[in-house]
Amino acid sequence: MLIKPGNSQIKRQLDIGEFGIHSGSNRTIYHIFDLFRNLFPDNIMVATFNLVETKLVSESDNSSEARNNSITSITRKFNSVFALDTMLVGKSETNVLGMLCISIIFALVVKQMGDRAQPVIDLFNILNNVVMRFVKVIMWCSPIGIFSLIGKQAIQMDDPGVTLRSLGLYCATVSVGLFTHSCLVQAVSYFVLARSNPFKFFRGIFQAYITALGTASSAATLPITSRCLEENNGIERKISRFVLPIGVTVNMNGTALYLAAATIFIAQVNEVPLGALEIVAVSLMATLAAIGTAGLPGGALATISMVVSALGLPIDDTTLIAKVDWLLDHQRTAVNILGDGFCAGILNNMNRRAAAQASPRS
Repeated sequence: MLIKPGNSQIKRQLDIGEFGIHSGSNRTIYHIFDLFRNLFPDNIMVATFNLVETKLVSESDNSSEARNNSITSITRKFNSVFALDTMLVGKSETNVLGMLCISIIFALVVKQMGDRAQPVIDLFNILNNVVMRFVKVIMWCSPIGIFSLIGKQAIQMDDPGVTLRSLGLYCATVSVGLFTHSCLVQAVSYFVLARSNPFKFFRGIFQAYITALGTASSAATLPITSRCLEENNGIERKISRFVLPIGVTVNMNGTALYLAAATIFIAQVNEVPLGALEIVAVSLMATLAAIGTAGLPGGALATISMVVSALGLPIDDTTLIAKVDWLLDHQRTAVNILGDGFCAGILNNMNRRAAAQASPRS
């Protein structure tokens, strides 16, 4: 908000959609409801390729055909507190949050079964190794897609200097925010809660930090992060193996910061003023949306549309930040990994203090 990297001239020289804010900008409450609604999906198989989204319908859409159309996966219609006609529709995206909730419940049940569930555990370990190799192959193809995307947008620019200056300020803003979050919020939290030196802890996890900075994938960095915590920082195996897999999907510090900054940038490009209420809404939506972001390169780009649409901003404008997302993706992934490590360190230190207090004094 202080730097104001968004420049409205970018929108005028690129044909990327309607200028200004879309109608129905008061849909923030619906997106918050959708997050909790998707947390408990009705069907496990459907959750792998479909999620529920609230859609505001006009009088023309509010017909018996639209209400009874099973192809659009309309589940029900209701009147909101704002007296606006809405209906729930199925959106062709993976319900990551619902799959995470189901996976946690499934893992708890498998854990209670003991040795009888070992074949199931072996199966998922093999599937995990297959997915990791598949991710490595995809990462080799990503530079081609990024180059094509940048080339397409560069051809459409009448004044590339304006766009480059604005995007440069945007990158600097996000980078400064990520650095400040790492040095102040994460490091200070570790120092206060774990009562240990955060810089010494960072040296132990430095290899995982550099790996995340190079791969931009929290999932691909997971084995290295686990090894660094256990061998270099002395984190107990049961704690690292519990915190890190959850942190890869849930604890997205850098992604949440990035989503908020990107949304504010798009609002500035569209000359949309943001008040205190809108800033709080963006922060809340970015935090909740980051929970369901995949720990893969470019995962935040698939999530940012949900935060942008909460303010009624044009979703097409996300193509602006897509041109520099590859650079910021590496930085926010490193911050995510650092946050996972600090969380494991805090929990490990608390566990040791609790064990020391519980042991009988000699």
